Amino acid sequence: METAVVLVECMIGVYISYELLCLVCREIKFCCSCVCCCRNGKTKGGEEVGEELEVKEEKVKEEDEEGEHRKRRNRKRRGRGKKIQQEKEQLNKILETKRQKEVNSKTCKGIRSPDFDSFLTSALQCLISIPEFFRSQENEEMKDTWDFKFNLQMSVSNEIKDFKRRYFDDNYKEIDIMNIRRCFTKVFPRFRHHDSFDLLMVLFEDIQKEINPTMAPFIPNDSLNYKDICQEYEKSHPSIVDQLFVGLSKLIYACQDCGNDNIIYDEFKYIQLDCTHQSSTSVFEEFLANINRGQYCHYRCKKCQCDSLCMLARKIIKYPKYLLIVIQKEECKSQTQSDKPIDYKDSFSLSTLDSQTVTYTLESIICKSQALIYNHYSAICKRESEWVLFDNTSCYTVSETLDLYQRPDSYILFYKAEDHPEL
Repeated sequence: METAVVLVECMIGVYISYELLCLVCREIKFCCSCVCCCRNGKTKGGEEVGEELEVKEEKVKEEDEEGEHRKRRNRKRRGRGKKIQQEKEQLNKILETKRQKEVNSKTCKGIRSPDFDSFLTSALQCLISIPEFFRSQENEEMKDTWDFKFNLQMSVSNEIKDFKRRYFDDNYKEIDIMNIRRCFTKVFPRFRHHDSFDLLMVLFEDIQKEINPTMAPFIPNDSLNYKDICQEYEKSHPSIVDQLFVGLSKLIYACQDCGNDNIIYDEFKYIQLDCTHQSSTSVFEEFLANINRGQYCHYRCKKCQCDSLCMLARKIIKYPKYLLIVIQKEECKSQTQSDKPIDYKDSFSLSTLDSQTVTYTLESIICKSQALIYNHYSAICKRESEWVLFDNTSCYTVSETLDLYQRPDSYILFYKAEDHPEL
């Protein structure tokens, strides 16, 4: 009878509160068939069962409400974050549009290309600032040359001419350089770490081959004066690259054994400043002051046929019309770039061997910022008496006093000779 009473009470309690819910195993089933519920008479009345279940249900509801509140709060935060990000993007677009409106769209255009091709876009923007470079190519006839380096019949000069045409065409707001990029695919593969200076050297070399290539090596007569030597050099090097970017220097190797002076004439293309271990910002002035200072080196004398220590003196006979100054800040071992600014000047003067003075003024700058995968390059060029920063498709004016000199990311400086004879 006791068992029967217990079963009846259990069944009544369960039926009244939550249908067939067992209080021990928490499963919905008939109480009379549940061993856990009726073992040792462990049963509770319907009211106690209902109270416990209501408390548990309230806790579950509170947890659900708290969870929903947390989700709504997170959604609001994400929404505010997206809204702030959208406002920033809109503000940047407005600022960029305002900056782009400040520059002349006919002479200042962005170049559309991936970020890893910024080494190419920055170099092209600097070349656009040299009108003689493109003007001479329009008047020259292209020579059919087979370029073994690319294993394809390609003409870099033709692509450069087409780039210049599209750059000054009002129908193009941005310039695509995919065709030019294909010309350098073998030498500069995509998705790799490349350098603007290496690109300029390869570009100049290819143009020298295609337009008025040098037919014979330059061997001057020592009996001629310096002016006649320069004229002979210009006749043997008719390429536009030689006329704009190449000068002529006289190397004198003074043998310490026999006292003979070995004279060699060499091309003068650029100046490289090593600033990896330089703590002073006046490295530019120090180099200009000591540009003609001699240095010791090993050389095989032509007279005594001995490898001896010679004093090398470099004398500049002819400076190029456009002088490139490369600022080397990256150490070879650590591959880290120094962030020390170089105090370069807007203009400076140099003297040739025949006591002629050449004054150079700054025209363009290629800036280089170090990154983890590849370096990023941008260009600052003088366009219509204003300095314009070109960063791929973006272009806007910059302050000459604040954003131009003593830049820690300056890499290649383009200087133009003011009193250089026109082509």
